[in-house]
Parts: sequence; C-alpha cells; structure tokens
Amino acid sequence: MKLLSIIPLLIAGFIAEHTNFQNEMYPFSPAEAAGVWELDLTDDYDDGFTLPDDFRCALNPITVTVDLENMRYASEYGTYRHTADIIRIETDRFWIRYDNETRTDVYGKPVTWAWVKAGKGKFYWVRNDWAESDGNRRTQMRRRCEDARIVSHKFISKTDVRVNS
Repeated sequence: MKLLSIIPLLIAGFIAEHTNFQNEMYPFSPAEAAGVWELDLTDDYDDGFTLPDDFRCALNPITVTVDLENMRYASEYGTYRHTADIIRIETDRFWIRYDNETRTDVYGKPVTWAWVKAGKGKFYWVRNDWAESDGNRRTQMRRRCEDARIVSHKFISKTDVRVNS
C-alpha cells in the first residue's frame, strides 16, 4: 500500500525531469525541427521521389511547428498542412504518426516517421518500415532556411488539417 502512495510522486518526478527534452539523455530537442526548411540541393542522394521545384526557401518552403507541451508536430507547404503526434524521442531523432495516416506497414499498422538530425540545420526522414539494409532508407536531406523564423509553442489540434482540394 505504501508503494502505491509514492507512484504519483515518481510519475511527477519523471515528467518534471523529462519535460526539458534537451538534457543529458536527449542531446537535442524536437523543438529544433521548428522553423522554415527547403531541400538541400547539395545532397545528391536520390530517394526516388520527385518533389516540387519550388520547395525552396525563396519560393515555397516548408514551415514546421512543434508543440512540446501537447507532443504535436505540424508541417505546412503551400496549401497542404500535415499534423501528427510526437510518439517517441531518441538521442538524434523523434518519431511521429501523422493524423489520418493511410499508409500501413506489413503488419497493417499506420507507418511512423523519424525526423533525424543530420548535422547543424539539416535533417531527413526515415519511415519505420524501411529496412536498415535498404539503400533508399532515407529521404533527400532538408536544410534550414538561413533567415527563417522559429515557429513553436503553438497548439496543434488533431482537427487542424488543411488539404489542397
């Protein structure tokens, strides 16, 4: 019975210790994803996807918002807006599951995506069902726009989804 009375204190301590994601356990924070991004044209990696030519800082970049309090992620590109739950944080990446995801893995479960830090101001995506041995394991590199504003701490609702029609 005494053990049951300290469980809420242990949980509160864990939450207090881990709400600051940028600590010894997590050398980066998902908040680093917040901002404005473009394709890194110096990355000659071919992920097999054709992305729009205007996916550039000066033309039509992607804007990312991160809400750590509610563990939400959102990205906006033109008239498209994608939102997701942040479901796991690791030392150099965080995993998301997009709202209304229709793609599934071999087990029939919605795929998840890892935002992977690849150096200062760079990242790429990896999907959970892409094999480690696959040469096309990641997407093309993205880089932060130099004069980008940081967009974060905005509540991202699960119903806040716009799709180009």
